[in-house]
Amino acid sequence: MKKYFGATPEPLVFASFVNGLDEKLYDQFPSAETMSQRLLEALREYNDVNAVMDLVLFEDAMKHVCKISRIIGSD
Repeated sequence: MKKYFGATPEPLVFASFVNGLDEKLYDQFPSAETMSQRLLEALREYNDVNAVMDLVLFEDAMKHVCKISRIIGSD
């Protein structure tokens, strides 16, 4: 892929918490870094209320979390 485009493309990931955990606007994450920041924010908020979960959020894991949240949130 790098051979043709010169860089690694950003992941195509959508979720309902792109603009914030309280905002339910379904949108695309502009970058992997933004997705990481939002999910780490959610993890910190979860850990403040519940037993601490030490998760390593690598890119594939973050994509799966977004897919799972979309499935759980659907009617």
